[in-house]
Amino acid sequence: MLELVLSGESIAVPPSSGGEDVCDDYIRRLLDWRSLLGTRMVHFYWSERTMDALVDAGLFPLGPRFRDMLDSEAFPELSANDLLRVANDLLARSSFLEDRIGVADVLWSNVTSVPDIVASAVPAELQRDLERTLALLSVAAGSPAGRAADLVLVLSRPTTPQIDSAVGVECAEARPGMAEAIAHVVPPAVLRATVMAGHDLLSLVRHANEAVLWSGVVSADDAAAVVRMCVLKERPGGSWETIRAFSVQDRFLANCVEHGFMRDHTKARKLVAAIVDVILARNERDGHALRTGGGGNNPPILRGNDVAWRHDVDYEYHLHLWKTSSTGIEFAALVTHNDFTIPA
Repeated sequence: MLELVLSGESIAVPPSSGGEDVCDDYIRRLLDWRSLLGTRMVHFYWSERTMDALVDAGLFPLGPRFRDMLDSEAFPELSANDLLRVANDLLARSSFLEDRIGVADVLWSNVTSVPDIVASAVPAELQRDLERTLALLSVAAGSPAGRAADLVLVLSRPTTPQIDSAVGVECAEARPGMAEAIAHVVPPAVLRATVMAGHDLLSLVRHANEAVLWSGVVSADDAAAVVRMCVLKERPGGSWETIRAFSVQDRFLANCVEHGFMRDHTKARKLVAAIVDVILARNERDGHALRTGGGGNNPPILRGNDVAWRHDVDYEYHLHLWKTSSTGIEFAALVTHNDFTIPA
């Protein structure tokens, strides 16, 4: 699962005075997050104190801010209610970071980061919220269980993929029954951590580990979401909606389980890479039409106007799929070397 931590400044609606580019970037990011809400393979978190920070800064509720931002003719196709529904859905589906990492609260004296992401967060309430979030992540990063290992911090502007932070911790409090989450903290202490970060869909999916994600797949929808994230990693100029149409059949997933592609990370990486190659029409020398016989002159297997295709994962395993004119690509089966069958 790709786990994303929303900072207060990434949620805050920019004022219309910030300029059309700033507003357009915010709307694009919000709509991209909406794409991720539909999949079980991505989960959002935010601190339980972030709402207070937004309220104290006069940035919540969001509705009036959306109306102010859209009080121009720059976005005639959108309404404040459209954006508010997306934002409310995002926040309602997000869990508290403190519950995820087992740290109830932290008292900090100083926070520094390279690059400096705190100084650019305005107003002061959002600076403190970002400092606290970094402090929580730094405490979690040092726990023996590696509680922050898969968390990615979401910011409002482009940054480096990794942020090096140093936090002076004066006191840390664990959630009930989770004392081990802070057992490594002996205040006062300076905790150093490397935090993964991004600001938009493309920079966030960069952190997706295809092998780990694939091991969590239990349905065709899960598989499609993982593949989409991996396609975007390889084709950063694209978007969730413009990826070539494809589907993953239940038989295909059953084959993956049968041949160990859900457990073995090396196999999973090869499999996902082959699927991405097919969708991007890349490394086409590794594929060919499935034919009705073993000879090169035998006609291809057809299903109406659909053409059966075979693409190598490696020497031993191969993707069998249908190339269709109506629904794109259907990944139908994962087979061994001497198997040339394909489900209709």
